[in-house]
Amino acid sequence: TYSDGKTIEPNHLLASTKKETYKVKVQYKQGLAADQLPDQSKTYNFRFTVTYMQADNNAIQRKPISFATDSWSTIARYNDSNVYQIGDEKEITMDVNGDGVDETYHIVIVNKTACTTETSETACGLVLQFKELLNITNSSDQQMNTTATSVGGWPATNLYTYLNTTVYSKIPSDLKEHIINTTVVSGHGDGDSQNFTTNDKLYILSTKEIGLPSSYDSVTIETRLLDYYEYGLSTSANTKRTKYSYGTNTASIWWLRSATMSSSSAFDHIATSGGMSDHYGTATYSYGVLPAFRIG
Repeated sequence: TYSDGKTIEPNHLLASTKKETYKVKVQYKQGLAADQLPDQSKTYNFRFTVTYMQADNNAIQRKPISFATDSWSTIARYNDSNVYQIGDEKEITMDVNGDGVDETYHIVIVNKTACTTETSETACGLVLQFKELLNITNSSDQQMNTTATSVGGWPATNLYTYLNTTVYSKIPSDLKEHIINTTVVSGHGDGDSQNFTTNDKLYILSTKEIGLPSSYDSVTIETRLLDYYEYGLSTSANTKRTKYSYGTNTASIWWLRSATMSSSSAFDHIATSGGMSDHYGTATYSYGVLPAFRIG
């Protein structure tokens, strides 16, 4: 791979005066007996050769064209490109329920701004979010927990496990190979005293990240407002926070990962209006699920 872990693609152009650094893994042949392995320290010298062909006038530079049409490999490699703008969408198909029926979802760019002092990476750099709530047919998979508790916060929920195992396994392979681990800081409820930090592929957002910082959410300076949900953009933040059940025009309530500080049994959520008329729901309620993730 390249030194940053990105795939070496066929026909990648090495421009004049530019350099590429490779990461090469060298290991012993597998299945050797112990007496076939060195019994003392040795120094080995290796030569690694990559051949490039001189490009002609027909060579095509793999540069970003649009978020909607570029491959996930191209998007991952040029994730900071100005070609990709907040609100751009790209389609994927996936079978969330494992019933052999694919659904088409739209992935939206919700952030490009880098973090400065924030410890949670959930709003850092290129952040993508599903536009439609996941089409989950089993209502229990839409619960934070099957019992009314927020103890242990987001990482201790049933929804956390479901999202990062079942749902993640359904992500198309060409996208999944570019989803990177994200440091996720999540708030605590009345049954705990400290925030929680995990390293996740998929996550859901917090109150501050969608522009509704809550005094009941203990995650404040650890994260930041996502670019997409800023009031300064052309569409109001409430409109952008209004999310719909898959394949319908029906606005639905959707979960945030923020445990409610005033309760030991509830998590914050977004109402059908896009606001927080009542700021929390008991963990056993079945609400919408809207994953976010980063690629690189």
